[in-house]
Amino acid sequence: MKKINGVFYAMLSAAAFGVMPILAKIAYKGGTNAITVLAFRFLFAAIMIFPLMIGKKISFKINKKELRDVFIFGGGSYAVGCLTLFLAYNYMSVGLATTIHFIYPIVVTIISVIFFKEKLKKTKIFALILSCIGIYLLVGGGKEVLAPMGIFFAIISGIFYSFYIISAGHSSIGKMDVFCATFYLSIASSSILFISAICTGSLVTLIKFQSIVAILGISFISTVIALMAFLKGVKIIGASNAAVLSTLEPIVSIVLGVIILKEKLSSIIILGSILILISVVIITLGEK
Repeated sequence: MKKINGVFYAMLSAAAFGVMPILAKIAYKGGTNAITVLAFRFLFAAIMIFPLMIGKKISFKINKKELRDVFIFGGGSYAVGCLTLFLAYNYMSVGLATTIHFIYPIVVTIISVIFFKEKLKKTKIFALILSCIGIYLLVGGGKEVLAPMGIFFAIISGIFYSFYIISAGHSSIGKMDVFCATFYLSIASSSILFISAICTGSLVTLIKFQSIVAILGISFISTVIALMAFLKGVKIIGASNAAVLSTLEPIVSIVLGVIILKEKLSSIIILGSILILISVVIITLGEK
């Protein structure tokens, strides 16, 4: 029964993350844009995590090295990764953008092999081949002509998110308490995005009610709930199993995109998505 609970929490986390692009597009329809949505998302998330940390009596202490790593490696890579993914939603279906974004485990593998001298096993080579075929089917193998900018932003989002994962594993971020790291990561990302939006004149201040509700939904459902559920899932069934179940995220985005946003779904997109998700599962279970 305990293992079933772990599976439930991991699937809940994936579903909560999968709802995010739907809410993002709803926010866009209210007159806002990607950088404004994300800036307020991380601000509200930090505000929501604050009482949770007090309730759990988690220390807010952070040293200079941790603060530097959070802003440079975390806030920088993570904020850019999120922003480019949200920009991709403007050019293609949310399910397709999220699936392409899921190339990040493959990018992490490639970077680890090149820069950290990790061994490239046959299973990982097979996963890389499947992923390349899947990406080709998504971006060039179908009859539908996709916007080059959408493809570009989705791929860049996966690359920068992989930088964030690697930096988290090789910096002080990985040693911090998860709630504390997420709290300061949210503050760092929000600060970077607000400054960027103000400097570029991209910050939308007159936000409609539906956009505010959508942003609050992203902050609470796709940040706080998703994080807590994933952590509980990891504690019960382990990181690898929880990571495999996280591949439900793009599936949820695809299904909700079709149902709520009336997005088109072709057999080529389905096949390409399946190949990429299979490659992610292989990479995740590669050590076993």
